[in-house]
Amino acid sequence: MQTDEFLEEFICDANELIDIAEKLLLQIEGDCDKFVEVQQQIFNSLHSLKGSLGMFGYSEAVKEIHRLEDKFKTFQESESMASAEAEDFLGSLDSVRNFLNSAADIVKTPASTSEQNEQSEQNEQNEQNEQSEPSEKKRILSPSKASLLIVDDDEVMVKALSLHFRSNYNIHGVGSVDDAMNILKTNEVHAILCDLRMPEDNGIQLLDYLNNLGIRIPVVMMSSQAERSDLLEMMERQAFLFIEKSGDFESYERGVKRALKQTIRELMDSGRKLLLGIDS
Repeated sequence: MQTDEFLEEFICDANELIDIAEKLLLQIEGDCDKFVEVQQQIFNSLHSLKGSLGMFGYSEAVKEIHRLEDKFKTFQESESMASAEAEDFLGSLDSVRNFLNSAADIVKTPASTSEQNEQSEQNEQNEQNEQSEPSEKKRILSPSKASLLIVDDDEVMVKALSLHFRSNYNIHGVGSVDDAMNILKTNEVHAILCDLRMPEDNGIQLLDYLNNLGIRIPVVMMSSQAERSDLLEMMERQAFLFIEKSGDFESYERGVKRALKQTIRELMDSGRKLLLGIDS
């Protein structure tokens, strides 16, 4: 699954955020007066984890983080947290860490073909046994696909790219920048593949739209006729990458994968900054 390599990177960074949050909670456990000093950093870490887990479709883990957020808000309102309450929160964070470590076990590289076949047979049997009563762990550890927006006035190109990517991504395919803006208003998008030149508008306008709203989604621009001035404009507007249009779908694949890695990196970096109280 294409999300595996991104998921492993996310799990590593998420565990690092949990480590920092746990250290802050241990400070409160040792000295309740520390709560006012560190409470916002702890809440920020929870909020960042929730958003990142949501990107990978871990709905049950997201619900757990949301529950912790709501509970933590009551402590913020009272401006106090007892040692026992901090200890309880540490236990809840351990549960979230267990979710992440279970996910890490799932995406590890399988060994031999025979072992894979045996595991496949076992999985089929397990699925039959669990149909009437699906396990909590299975629901927690079922990642969703990342969402890719494809923007091109060439309908054939949109269909071709959609067919190529649809097994690994949730696809939104549109023929204009206006349609792309409408998609962005109502859908979560993790990467954009956009044509530079279109009859009614162009990819530069989409970059302007994202920049004006402060939306940080990596945009992979593509064109078969880009000039030096176009490349300079793309650079000025912080396009993530430029790809020469061709029939080589591997180049699009590499570009989109790099864009998704950037999305994950920014999610985790913003979480660290919030947690550590660093201005962006």
